[in-house]
Amino acid sequence: MKDLVIFSDIKLDDKLAIALAIARNQYDKYVIILSSFINFDKKSIDLVNFLNTIKNGKLVSPKLKLLCGTAPGWNSITNDLIAGSFDDINNIIAPGSVIDVLQIAPNSMTTFHKLAKLYEIENFHLVHGHNSQQPFQDKNLNNNVIQLKWLQSVKNYVHNTPIFTNNFASFSPPGSGSSQSYCDLLPFVPKSHLDDACYDPFHQRILRKIHDALIKSKVYTNCPRLIPPGYQDKDLGKCILQARKGLSNTEKLLRKHFSNYIQAVEKYLDDPRLIRLIDEKNRLRCKSVLKNAFSPTENGLKLEICDANNYILVEHTRDTNDYHLQPIKCVLKNKGEKSEIIVFEDVSNIEQADAFTIRNLSSERALQLMREILK
Repeated sequence: MKDLVIFSDIKLDDKLAIALAIARNQYDKYVIILSSFINFDKKSIDLVNFLNTIKNGKLVSPKLKLLCGTAPGWNSITNDLIAGSFDDINNIIAPGSVIDVLQIAPNSMTTFHKLAKLYEIENFHLVHGHNSQQPFQDKNLNNNVIQLKWLQSVKNYVHNTPIFTNNFASFSPPGSGSSQSYCDLLPFVPKSHLDDACYDPFHQRILRKIHDALIKSKVYTNCPRLIPPGYQDKDLGKCILQARKGLSNTEKLLRKHFSNYIQAVEKYLDDPRLIRLIDEKNRLRCKSVLKNAFSPTENGLKLEICDANNYILVEHTRDTNDYHLQPIKCVLKNKGEKSEIIVFEDVSNIEQADAFTIRNLSSERALQLMREILK
């Protein structure tokens, strides 16, 4: 069997994607390259704890090795699972071997090129968006331009045409692939890790950026309060968490507050004065992810599971051949503006394509597959 290399972090969706990959048992070795040396000991311990807890601890084995992505010579913990830094990968996988690659965390172009020189990459799957960012670049350079250069070059290093999926481009409806319900995940995901994920400041960061842009742009002369009545600015994170749960009467009132807020500001998101102040990704997230998170029709709290949703659906479609691969080009829209964003554009000629994507993926189907694999 081949080996699988995963560029990862340890947010819940990354850990769940890794668990699904190991549980499917399609590879001889699983080499996890954690994206940063910062708190690497804590990250590695957290990942091992997750894998030890899920599926009755059957996922931790000699097949699994952890590497630190950016810390040469890292060796602060003695652990059979930890095999050093990325530069030590040739001690785990023999140079010249055939591998598959899954990228669910940012990784530098330089590291990718090193990997491609060492091995024959047969299949490559990137969950595009945050994971496409090029870390540790000159801040004076446009990261989107650097990203685009890398995205357009990946096909030159991969035997099969790479697959790029994305929460907005690949799921139906667009944006629906980002999350799963806490209650739906609880039967097969450790509760302690679900609880930790509840405190991810993702929603708070987007709301603050949207609100600050609304105030600065003066596009909304009577902008509604972001902070719920009776609470202070420092309480925003706690209020958002309670609103996302939406179970008690207090939590339902908070959910209604944020739902009303998003409904009130949504019509201004396409105003040119606001577009100049907030990036396209956060505008799209407000229209889809945030709107769904605080919708009165949603039951309970949802957690970000984007990488795991994308991964398991692509693997399932590969297994069943029940899919249509759409050739795409990666294009930078609105270059130089705040609304600048990299998008997928369909092409009819495969030779013109940078990659393939898969359309109309379903988060409901992803949850069903996770249950079957990890129960």
